[in-house]
Amino acid sequence: MMTGFFRRIKSVQFKLIAVFLFSVLLPLIILIAVLPVWFTDRMEKNARISAEGTVASISKNVEIYLNDLENITLIPYINDSVMMALQKKKKFLNLEIPEEEMYEINRALTYELPLYFQLMRNDISELLILPEDGSVYLTSVNSSYYEKEYDYRSQEWYQQAVKAEGRAIFIGNHRQDYIQNPKAEGVISVVRQIRDVETQEALAVVMSDTETDILERILESVTFNEGSWCFILDDRHSIVCGSGEADKNLLEAVQSRKNPEDFSIPGYLAVSCAVEGTRWQVVALLSRHEVFRQSRFVYLLGGAFIILYLFVGSMLFSNFSRYVTKPLAKLSETMQKVQKGDMNVVCRIESEDEIAELGRNFNRMLSQINELIEKEYKAVLAQKDMEYYALSSQIQPHFIYNVLNNLVGLNRAGEKETLEKTVLSLTDILRYMLDHSDMVKVSVELDVIEKYCELQKLRFGERLEYVITCEKEYHSCKIPRLILQPIVENAILHGIEPLKNGGTVTVLGENVRESGKGYLMFTISDNGVGFDTELINVDNSVGIKNIRNRLALVYQGATFEMESTAETGTCVRIRIPEEELENENCDS
Repeated sequence: MMTGFFRRIKSVQFKLIAVFLFSVLLPLIILIAVLPVWFTDRMEKNARISAEGTVASISKNVEIYLNDLENITLIPYINDSVMMALQKKKKFLNLEIPEEEMYEINRALTYELPLYFQLMRNDISELLILPEDGSVYLTSVNSSYYEKEYDYRSQEWYQQAVKAEGRAIFIGNHRQDYIQNPKAEGVISVVRQIRDVETQEALAVVMSDTETDILERILESVTFNEGSWCFILDDRHSIVCGSGEADKNLLEAVQSRKNPEDFSIPGYLAVSCAVEGTRWQVVALLSRHEVFRQSRFVYLLGGAFIILYLFVGSMLFSNFSRYVTKPLAKLSETMQKVQKGDMNVVCRIESEDEIAELGRNFNRMLSQINELIEKEYKAVLAQKDMEYYALSSQIQPHFIYNVLNNLVGLNRAGEKETLEKTVLSLTDILRYMLDHSDMVKVSVELDVIEKYCELQKLRFGERLEYVITCEKEYHSCKIPRLILQPIVENAILHGIEPLKNGGTVTVLGENVRESGKGYLMFTISDNGVGFDTELINVDNSVGIKNIRNRLALVYQGATFEMESTAETGTCVRIRIPEEELENENCDS
């Protein structure tokens, strides 16, 4: 019985079932464990993104409202009577003011200025004016009176306004302890020191009070999920107002937090946004419980689907595996014979399904495999030869075109002797280019480059200098024809020609060792204009692409590198492994 048990364990059917369990069941178990966490995190992120946009919109509305309140305190500057009254108060400081002057001052500060405020905003509950002489002017829509014994100048908001030197200061929710029997539970205020426009002397401090009704309406105009709360904090991190009544425990948690900047409250997701131009901020606390509640149905539906899929899939897979394993066993046995070298074996499967078709196709494949291998091998070699000749021929018209342009220029200049010498040199170069040899000696390639540079020097004169050197041990090594000349051509035409004073092209062939391996490295460099590699992609150049492809067709380990800096020059390095040169391309 033990032998039969181990045999079943080794069977294809058992392995398929094991693969099914590990490839389907295990991922499903992991999915069941991970999905709730992922989905909850996703829901939380979406809720945060949505809340961030809403809070930013609230913050913008609060900013607009506070800016309106701030602009209200600038009204004294646009009323000449008010400014003149405050200036007279300053002028007669510690002096008795004439009765007629006093009448004009009281008229401006008691009637005209409050009228401006009331016309501009109907939500201003109190307007308090504190001139430099210590007098107090209060206008109240609630008919309240100021506290005569109240020390205004010692209050923190007064000191802040003095330090701000004319800039507006926002005071968060506070009681009006400077007013007798205030009706509002709390107000927010804007305080500003009024200064003489010309002398910049302090004239008075103006404070306008408004209830928090409008801010509360701004907060209540948007809705978050159930159980959430949105509120505004002032520069002291105190609550100015909130969207409706907050949960008692939540309110205590917000007010008792140790770090004013930290809104990490268990069970809530905090989103905040600063009110631009102030040190206030809008904070929304989203109920995590509500986020979880919304995703609970998805959990139940996903769990039921996974269980159903697992049950049905297991039954179908178990039945299907029995029909698959038997013919596959025959096919596997045939493949093992082929693996041992028996190419005449035949696989017989008596059925009409896809597996039987697979067996018949396998039999046809065996009868044709040798022929296909031979055909494909020859086709690949022919294809590579065709690609090589095509890449090489792409360079020739480009080179001839540029040289013929030089000949036209010499002819137009009337330099006949130079033209004759150039034509003879061009004849040698064309003979080399029209040669059908794939590979040439390094010395031959360098000789052609030198003749090409001589042709160009006839044109550029002293503006072109060139240096061509190569270690003698590599002179007899063979390399692809015209693999270096196009690079030298680019260096002259695109690097040296634009320079007024010309430059130098250097071709160097040397031995280098990297990571214990030897290389023949060709370095073609110039001190020309160069270019910015971030702006120009050299990989899109047809010439560069051709050289890379030709190198790849001949040498598996060859590398091509190009470096360039604007106003400095360009350097190209081609590395060819010595082992490939020695084994195939160097003369003994």
